[in-house]
Amino acid sequence: MDKTSKNKNKPFGYSLMIDMYDCCPYALDDLELHYRLLEELVEWLGMTKMTTPYAVHAPCTFERVEYDGYVGYLRTETYDSKRGVSSWVGLVESGLQIHSCVQSKFSTIDIYSCNDFRDKITEIKGFLRDKMKFKDYEEILVVRGTKYKEIV
Repeated sequence: MDKTSKNKNKPFGYSLMIDMYDCCPYALDDLELHYRLLEELVEWLGMTKMTTPYAVHAPCTFERVEYDGYVGYLRTETYDSKRGVSSWVGLVESGLQIHSCVQSKFSTIDIYSCNDFRDKITEIKGFLRDKMKFKDYEEILVVRGTKYKEIV
């Protein structure tokens, strides 16, 4: 049996999509939490980053405020219904992305990888529950590239 026929039925990868409901609103607006979540998830899944994680708020404006010698800035969302964080990281094995909305207490994560991580799905949900404090969720697992033939 040659190497090509051995890989004949192996899919290209897997996409796990988890929608998290009734999350902690503070977690949904926390840039640092999103950044670290991606860092930890990549390492924990044994994947390889192509980029550092990016975590950004929706477009906003800043108002300069002073209080007793302290100068700070208050953030006002341009699109208040979209207030939250979007974050992603490119991987050699594909990529991860998270989008969180504070007002609706909703967050969604997509994990796409050519590595087979299906045996870790229960642990992934526990990891996400610990970080986002969701009370309910939906998940979809999609097998990708079922006709893919690896060239060796």
